[in-house]
Amino acid sequence: MQRGVVLLEVLVSLLLFSFLALGSVKLIYSFTQTTQQNTQTLTTLLVLESTQLFIRNNQNTHKLLFQNNALYYETELLLDNVSKYEITKLGTITTIDICIDQDKVCQQWKIKDTL
Repeated sequence: MQRGVVLLEVLVSLLLFSFLALGSVKLIYSFTQTTQQNTQTLTTLLVLESTQLFIRNNQNTHKLLFQNNALYYETELLLDNVSKYEITKLGTITTIDICIDQDKVCQQWKIKDTL
C-alpha cells in the first residue's frame, strides 16, 4: 500500500513538472518570436533613419531615382524593398513619403533645401 502511494506521488509530480516544462517552453518561444520581430522592426527603422540622414546631408533630392521597388541615388542603391515613394517640393521644403517592407514601416521626411 505504501509503495502505491509513493508511486502515485511520483506520477503526480512528474505530471506537474511536465505541465510546467511545456508552459516554460511556450513562454520562451513567445519571447524569442517577439524579440525577433522587434529586432527586425528596429533594424528597418535604423535603415530608414540612416537613409534620411544621407539625403539631408547631400541635399540633392533630384538625384534620387525610384525604380523596381528600390530607391537609388544616382546609380547607387540606397533602399531595397520600397513599397511607396512620393516626393513633393513646395518652395524650399521637399517632402518625401516612403514605406518599406510592404508598408510595414512608413515615414514622412521634410527636408529644407539650404543651397
